[in-house]
Amino acid sequence: MQERLQTMWADISHIDYDSEPTEEELFNEHLTCVVSREYTNFLRFCYLPSDCEDRKDHSLSTLGEWLFVNKIGLSSVIMTAFSSLTLRDSLLALKSIALCKALSEKLVECYDDEVGVYMLVCAIRSLQLHGADEVAGTPLIALVFHRRFSNSLPQVLMQVPEVTQEVVEAFDNKVALIVAYAHTITKFR
Repeated sequence: MQERLQTMWADISHIDYDSEPTEEELFNEHLTCVVSREYTNFLRFCYLPSDCEDRKDHSLSTLGEWLFVNKIGLSSVIMTAFSSLTLRDSLLALKSIALCKALSEKLVECYDDEVGVYMLVCAIRSLQLHGADEVAGTPLIALVFHRRFSNSLPQVLMQVPEVTQEVVEAFDNKVALIVAYAHTITKFR
């Protein structure tokens, strides 16, 4: 399904919004957005508890836990969830955030740096694309600085031109303090 969605998004990526899109282009774009959102909803239904929006612990549902442990389609789900953040649909990105947080919480014990960097880069790209959206901006910032995979943050920041190791370490320490403070406040609530 991941490949099909990527193909659908690639097909509509050429639409020129400076000129008037054709009815067929608009239909294909709408269809692509709807199919992507519905598939993301399906993944959320499979992996997350029904009250996931109210919970702060980002745990998986019983079915999600079983699917995760047995690694049934796991790499495809990770790719779909995080690549959904980078597509030109802020509602899709918003729907993907809870799934991305839950997966990153669960993956912390078993993913390598490459996966962590991929997840973080997708979150940063999403922030670039959807950060100005009032509804999506704040949850995306929280996802970028989600400590579970922001251990990859220094590795990603070192790729920025003219940045020093000291600056990256100082920034990472500040992020770690902010996350620890937020976690402490959440515990007391």
